[in-house]
Amino acid sequence: MVKRMQSIRSIVKKKETYDTGRDFPKDKAGVIYVRQSTLVQIQRNLHSFEMQTSDFVQHFRNRGVNGKIGIIADDEGKSGTLDIHKRAGLSRTVRLIEGVELLDGERIGWVAAVHVSRLTRDEWLIVPGELMRACYEHNVWISTLRMDFNFQDEYCRRVFMLEAEEAARHLKWMKEILGGGLQTASNRGVYDGRDMHPGYIIDYREYIDGYTANPNHRKFRVYAPHAEKTRWLFQRFLELDGNFPALCREVEAMHPFYPPFDLTQVHSKNLTEFTGRKTMTDEGYTPTAHGLLGILTNPVYIGWWIPRNGGLIENHHETIVPEAQFTFAHKRLSTHDFAGNRVKPIGKTRNGTAEALLKKVIETPDGSPFYSFMASRGYLVYRARIYGRLTREEYLSVEVASIDSIFLEKFFERLQEWSTHGELAAWKERKQKAQASHIEHNNTIRKSLKQAQARRQELMDLLADPEIPKTKQMRIDYAKQIAGLEGKIAELEKDLKILPDDEDAVSLYQIWDLIPALQRHWSKLDFDNRMLVINAFTRKVILSTPSLGWLKMEIEWKIGEKDIMHQRRITNGKTWTAAEDDSIRTLWPRGDGGDILRALPDRSYSAIKQRALDLGVRREKKGGSVRLGDYFDISLHDTAYAQEQGLDTVSKKPQWSAPVSYFTHRIELQEALLALAYVLDSTDRKNESYPR
Repeated sequence: MVKRMQSIRSIVKKKETYDTGRDFPKDKAGVIYVRQSTLVQIQRNLHSFEMQTSDFVQHFRNRGVNGKIGIIADDEGKSGTLDIHKRAGLSRTVRLIEGVELLDGERIGWVAAVHVSRLTRDEWLIVPGELMRACYEHNVWISTLRMDFNFQDEYCRRVFMLEAEEAARHLKWMKEILGGGLQTASNRGVYDGRDMHPGYIIDYREYIDGYTANPNHRKFRVYAPHAEKTRWLFQRFLELDGNFPALCREVEAMHPFYPPFDLTQVHSKNLTEFTGRKTMTDEGYTPTAHGLLGILTNPVYIGWWIPRNGGLIENHHETIVPEAQFTFAHKRLSTHDFAGNRVKPIGKTRNGTAEALLKKVIETPDGSPFYSFMASRGYLVYRARIYGRLTREEYLSVEVASIDSIFLEKFFERLQEWSTHGELAAWKERKQKAQASHIEHNNTIRKSLKQAQARRQELMDLLADPEIPKTKQMRIDYAKQIAGLEGKIAELEKDLKILPDDEDAVSLYQIWDLIPALQRHWSKLDFDNRMLVINAFTRKVILSTPSLGWLKMEIEWKIGEKDIMHQRRITNGKTWTAAEDDSIRTLWPRGDGGDILRALPDRSYSAIKQRALDLGVRREKKGGSVRLGDYFDISLHDTAYAQEQGLDTVSKKPQWSAPVSYFTHRIELQEALLALAYVLDSTDRKNESYPR
């Protein structure tokens, strides 16, 4: 690396030997632009981060550069084919070139990258043209390991564009070579890099018995130990009449379901190509519920091969399951037909249209979602489940109307506080900054758009000029480039988001009136707009039962505060266990009241009494160390939790704790307020139900 750096020299064409004003600006500040588009590049040390930063800085110091040097590494993981406005680091680089932004208070005189390809791989040459224009107008150099570019010099302009074109062409060539090879293999039915499915392996044998060429080389081959298990899955699913949860429970009980590979029969490459390689252990592999769905709906098991770009090759390899069994499973589980159209599986119901206001923000303490659906009694409920490897069990179900009303009461209370405590006072300044950022974003796109339009016009003029001889292939190539540029122009025009006119925007002062108006006219908003407002202000709502008799709701607001609510919950509790029944038979007839409650700490006295009645056990002794009546509808654990949290065990109303702040700073309300303003303003336009 060091040896390579020592061989670097500046290659700048000068018109005259005395033209010293064209030398590299060593006394000016500059920035080094760093970009690595893929993790593979980092792992293989191609244009490594060190080479683009510390080593590159030392290279410039060795050249005599004494100005400030900044590093712009904001575009790690971003493709060089992206436009300027889609790369934060390159956008900042352009601002520095134009002098809109300064580097520690200084204008920069140069921008460096190890190669032109680090700056751009734009096949339409819009990005390099825009960079060159900005550098030309503001007298900023671009330096690479191969050459310094001073764009006042025509030679430098020509070489820069040639290198940019070559960088784009090389990337396109690599995609065609690699992607084309895989596609060709896929079309022939040969293994193309996809995951290998349980029941098959890739046949890497070039010869059978050492002499005969293998006609199925690099195609799917049945692997008997796994194929036997896969056949059982389809057969058992049919026997269960399509009961997928029941199948999941049985498979989980058989863990590990698929045995480990026998390396004496299986080529080692198959281990890295197996779909379950990440969860395969020395004991074997058990698919998740999602993986089980994938197996039962995959046509590979009836001998079909679907190439990468679509199409179908039937009878491609040996089947594992009968077509009738596969069709049965596919119709009941698949969300898409064989043409790729979305379908509803047989017996599947969807409740995505349920009008539950919190359905996008409500979750369990471990992050699992709540789903809203219509209960058998005709009312909406939020329901969450605890999922195992393949099974699930009920965690909590609560009525939507109850939870939504509790949330809305606190939500409107909070809105009133936010409107009177001055959170909006600084919003005007933030809004102005956002507008300035948006204008800059649009200006960057407009510059790229202008560059694309100029490039298109240049090609159009070349194509139309009768004095320039052109072959048929040249005309075709020009036409393709023009068509591509027209597509790029359309894409840029789509990205161009023009700021709304002042007369169409809700002013800052109207926000103050909108918040109190929201509660008065809440019922006039349609459901989608009500949910939009809630999601704009709410980060998440966590619902849990820290004790069976208490419901806990934590609301995290986007402004950086949290509200916590507890409410007494009347519940029948979980299913009675055999151990609990034994405790009742032993203690209930003559046991001490305190001992009974301590033996059954999650059960209230009334629940214990009813269970004893159901079991036919009579109470022969009354009283004891505690008054059982004090625990008529509350358990020992519920009481202990209430004392710990300072809760009233008598009240059935929501009990709110003092709000807490969970961020070190308050998050801006801009997006939330804009959403609120938009919803109320659009509703106002529809029914004019409240003053503007």
